[in-house]
Amino acid sequence: KGMYTNKPKVLGQTQTPTKRPPVSFPVPKFTSSQFKEDYSDQQFIDNLTKDGVEDQLFNNNGEFDPFPFKKLFDASLESLGALAREMDSQIENLTEQCHDAEKAFKIQIADLSQSFELNFSKFSKLDERINAVSSSTARIGDRLEAADNQQNRADDAIKSINYFLELNGAVGRSDIFTNPDKVHELASVIKKLSSVSQDLDLPNLRQGKMATEIISNNIENELLTQFEAAAGAHNYPRMKEFAHTLVDFNGGDSCIQRYIMILGMFFDPSSLERDEQLAIDSSLRVQEGEELVDTRLDQFYKGVIKAVEKEDDVINRVFPNPSIVMVQLLQRIFEQRVRRFIELMLSQDQDDILLYLRTLCLAFEKTKIILVDSLRKYESLGVDFGTLTNSVFCNYQDAYIEKEILAATTYFSDTLDGINRQIMEESMDAEVQKEMTINMSNKFLRSIEQAVVRAKILSHSNDLANNVQRLFSVLVKYLGTDYLNNLIARLELPYPNDPRFAQQLRSFFETVAISTQAVMLIQAYFQTIIIPLVTTSVND
Repeated sequence: KGMYTNKPKVLGQTQTPTKRPPVSFPVPKFTSSQFKEDYSDQQFIDNLTKDGVEDQLFNNNGEFDPFPFKKLFDASLESLGALAREMDSQIENLTEQCHDAEKAFKIQIADLSQSFELNFSKFSKLDERINAVSSSTARIGDRLEAADNQQNRADDAIKSINYFLELNGAVGRSDIFTNPDKVHELASVIKKLSSVSQDLDLPNLRQGKMATEIISNNIENELLTQFEAAAGAHNYPRMKEFAHTLVDFNGGDSCIQRYIMILGMFFDPSSLERDEQLAIDSSLRVQEGEELVDTRLDQFYKGVIKAVEKEDDVINRVFPNPSIVMVQLLQRIFEQRVRRFIELMLSQDQDDILLYLRTLCLAFEKTKIILVDSLRKYESLGVDFGTLTNSVFCNYQDAYIEKEILAATTYFSDTLDGINRQIMEESMDAEVQKEMTINMSNKFLRSIEQAVVRAKILSHSNDLANNVQRLFSVLVKYLGTDYLNNLIARLELPYPNDPRFAQQLRSFFETVAISTQAVMLIQAYFQTIIIPLVTTSVND
């Protein structure tokens, strides 16, 4: 469409619109950069024809002239063809260069492969030579080491001979015998001399042997004294020096014994007093129904565990053989501290045998649950906690069942005496007597049940079945024999001609029913408790 410029008309004059001269398009030249990432066909056409479109818009005659656009498009096609030919030429050049580079690369790889094979062959030969040289060097080193060891042994032998001669009466002694700072070196020398002097049985060497033995005893005591002094000062590095020297000198047994002996838990009066006061403090024991609550062992074992953990740290810092030291320490703790504490606890209950048994059972269980389980990690060192626990309780377990039988016998006997007196003094009807019998039977059964529980804990495994049978025999004797026989003996046999026949017959059958019920309770307990326990014990 044409666009016109509006101007005022002059009367009688026709105005002709003006038009701009047509635009002549320059010959387009294209480059490859115009067709890269942001290329758009629409944008390309718009940019190419922009000037021609604007020229047509301002053409006053309103006609569209396609010729300039045809000329532009022909020139553009020619320019694009030239660009395509140029790109094809570049691609051919690059392809040829790529082929040339590939050939050169293959040649280079072949050269490198050949060079690698050559170098690998040389390296293999070099490795063989190195191995040969290494073997020779190792043999030479072994010979040199052997020669050096022989030289050292010869030097040590010469020194030992000179030291022995000095002890055998030679004039003057070396500084090693008089200088206290050389006590570790002297210990090593005396150990060698002691070993050698045992094979020397000549009269003229007796003085040297005696002197060696005297110094050996003295130096061990000196080392132990210095070790103890270092321990008192908590000087762990110095303790370590003397501990290692003593282990090398005589195995270290004396050092371990001295270390354990000077621990405050075994000899300090205040420590021993605390243990004793805690053991005899019966206020920490409370009876809650049928359960005995006693916190004395909880407090005591908590302190023992804390002490063991503390000494474990010291032992590992000081001794070259910590496992041996820990085994001996735990053995001493069980045999002295734990045993003494249990003895003090039980000494408070000698007049009450049942309380004694309950306290003993509680102590045995807590020793395993609180103390042994907390120290279980030391089993890997060779600690046998079963043996240690038995060392504390074995004597109590050996005599245990006799005390248990005595406690049951005393309880049953006293209870039956009281019931018999009550029956003789009072006139009881059958219903009251039945209730009394059932209550007493349940009490007896409960008492035996508690005794059996203690027997399972405190009896030696080989004695458990026999101990349980003995306890059940006590129940049968007092409840199934003495009480029921006494009950039946008081019955009046009913006679048909007696005016009280009906009353006597009813009383007779009621007594029989009471006796039958008591026997059934005993039988049920025997079937459900005693037989499975005895059978299991025998099978084990």
